Amino acid sequence: MQNIPFSPPFIDERVISEVNEVLNSGWITTGPKCIQLEDSVSSYLGVNAAVSCNSWSSGAQIVLTLLGIGEGDEVIIPNYTYAATLLAVYHVGATPVIVDVDENYQINIANIMEAITPKTKAIMPVDIGGLPTDIESLRISLQKKSDQFHSKNEYHNMIGRIAIISDAAHSFGATIGSSKVGRQADFTIFSLHAVKNLTSAEGGLITFNLPQIDSESLVKELKLIRLNGQTKDALAKTQNPANWEYDIVLKGYKMNMPDICAAIALGQLKSYDLINSERKRVYDRYAANFKNCQSLSIIPNKVDNRMSSYHLMMISLNENLKSFRNKIISQCADKGVSTNVHFKPLSLMTAFQNEQVRGSLTHSIELFEREISLPIYPQLSNEQVDYISKTIMNAINEVAH
Repeated sequence: MQNIPFSPPFIDERVISEVNEVLNSGWITTGPKCIQLEDSVSSYLGVNAAVSCNSWSSGAQIVLTLLGIGEGDEVIIPNYTYAATLLAVYHVGATPVIVDVDENYQINIANIMEAITPKTKAIMPVDIGGLPTDIESLRISLQKKSDQFHSKNEYHNMIGRIAIISDAAHSFGATIGSSKVGRQADFTIFSLHAVKNLTSAEGGLITFNLPQIDSESLVKELKLIRLNGQTKDALAKTQNPANWEYDIVLKGYKMNMPDICAAIALGQLKSYDLINSERKRVYDRYAANFKNCQSLSIIPNKVDNRMSSYHLMMISLNENLKSFRNKIISQCADKGVSTNVHFKPLSLMTAFQNEQVRGSLTHSIELFEREISLPIYPQLSNEQVDYISKTIMNAINEVAH
């Protein structure tokens, strides 16, 4: 019997070298490595700028705060997502509005349009599993509602409509046409959590696509919000000790990324094309193994011109097998195969029972009841992928007879 974990981090000599460099430098908090990571990510994604922070949740709160979204405002989110999507909206004082998803686990644009009210200030689509949302279709649809939009916030007014804030926690490296995710939505927020394709152990990244707003001033504002509204960070004060004085010019957060974390992501970024190609190899192997399996389907790696980052390997059991989902998971665990479920819908969580819901949520719940996530990461050999595939199919056959 093998012992296959669900999602170990990819740590190679490049990562170790970057971390050792930070440890030996005497500077471990926000500093030169964070700047290097932001510059390297900007270049890799083809965006004007990237702003680092200490989590996806922090990135979302920073962006919502920048746009002045708070009490009395609504943000539409999908039911099929992790709790952080809702909690980011909640923690800035705004109201999360939950809608259903489509067959690819992504927010349904028709449902969004029906849920919009004069209070709606942003839509937060989620790239489940790494498959990008159709941002262009969403943008076109929202433009038709621009007459309902109003805001007292300078930045939001410059956008001139309901903002699109992409929850791209799963989709770093995914593409839409010839462009990487990060260039399409008004704001895109990536997660660098330990299980993500690109990790800093904990962390997040903000990118934006706002040609009507000066990038330099926008980055400055995001970084002010990120660090307590403080005009001078620790590195700047250290570089010129005589010029120590700073001001607090807005009521921000403490959400900066330390250099020790940025170093991990920098090391991984140097190998990122390899990481993604290896994840694709694993996905393709699963797809071939399950090609003739009538008991399940897999999340697509491509829809139209949108290509996945291969963050999750999601399978969907046939309707008649959903009652056996947990038993299948247990049998796999008994054979040394760790699996997971992504995600339990928000509407089924105890803390969110009183949240605003618009329309039916039956589709997201039906999808959840049939979903199992399989291991997918570069360290998996073809033989291990075959073992996992066989273990899943054997478990299905056992419960079905």
